[in-house]
Amino acid sequence: MKKYPRSILVTATVLFMAVAFLTACSVAEVNSGAGEKVEDLEYVILDEDRIPEELLPLIKERYEEAFQMTYTDNEYLYVCIGYGKQENSGYTIVVNDFFLRENGVLVDTSLIGPAAGEERINEAQYAYIVLRTQALEEEMPMYWK
Repeated sequence: MKKYPRSILVTATVLFMAVAFLTACSVAEVNSGAGEKVEDLEYVILDEDRIPEELLPLIKERYEEAFQMTYTDNEYLYVCIGYGKQENSGYTIVVNDFFLRENGVLVDTSLIGPAAGEERINEAQYAYIVLRTQALEEEMPMYWK
């Protein structure tokens, strides 16, 4: 077994710890950067036939892969989250949180797979959801969780 000088081992350990610390700090800043919760946002989940005709083609351009996007008209903000192509049916998207923070909007969704024993269609499905809420007074960043 090759022996390394103690100074090299100490330097490598310090560098590793510095990188780990800086990485952890940047993740915490992204998650906490939107400030405190101000209020829950009311929303409606739209069926495909209720999605604005200008928005639907933009979704279909992206829905084979995971995506996140927003679209605004004069009245509403549309928040679109896609989980990409699924090999069969039975998937559901759950909205865990959707609220206004001091400096942005937090959107937290989860993809839930088919339940054990649930009948499935072995045909590709594209899992996405569109939330409609009132347009915000000012443009704010979105924080996806």
